[in-house]
Amino acid sequence: MIELIIFLVFIAGIVMDLFNLPLHTTVMLSALAGLIILNLIRLFRNKPGVKRTAGWLGIATASWLIFYLFEVNFFGGTLILMAAALFVSVISLLMTLFEPGQLPGGRIMVLLMALGLSATTSWMSPHKRFYTYNIRFNKEAMTDCHTLDEYSWFLYLGQEYDEAIKVSTLASSVATKFGDVDSACIIDAHSEAIKARTWEKYD
Repeated sequence: MIELIIFLVFIAGIVMDLFNLPLHTTVMLSALAGLIILNLIRLFRNKPGVKRTAGWLGIATASWLIFYLFEVNFFGGTLILMAAALFVSVISLLMTLFEPGQLPGGRIMVLLMALGLSATTSWMSPHKRFYTYNIRFNKEAMTDCHTLDEYSWFLYLGQEYDEAIKVSTLASSVATKFGDVDSACIIDAHSEAIKARTWEKYD
């Protein structure tokens, strides 16, 4: 039950993030820290049994949520984290077989939900993932030249060149509208790189 509440708090943080509400990162990290601490306590302070079994499953759940955070924030090392999460999940499920007591079905359900959340996100193309988590539900994104410029980069990586040019042009016009000459020059250079197919990295 506690894991489910913590997981729902984490989901609330995701919703806050989608709508660009303040403290969304704090909410997600707090939920993740709570999940890790709770299950480490179960592993090291309880005798073998249902509570310890739940601890193994909780650590596996936390590993998938860490992978999810790295995916949606486009941090590096996601393949390593995914491999680590898979490894921890397999080990955790195997450990439950050696623990006495009935398997905690509720904790397995939370683990599967975390796995499903991570899988759904990782299967998205980068530009769709960026759009979903940074633009789709955020009204202010369309007036932020830097967000639009970064979105054009992910479209470029996905070989959506025509759409990348449109978004880059919009980003340049937004920068010009707000008098951000330096950003407009950088974005215009990105537009030219898109047309020439020579954009090597986002800077």
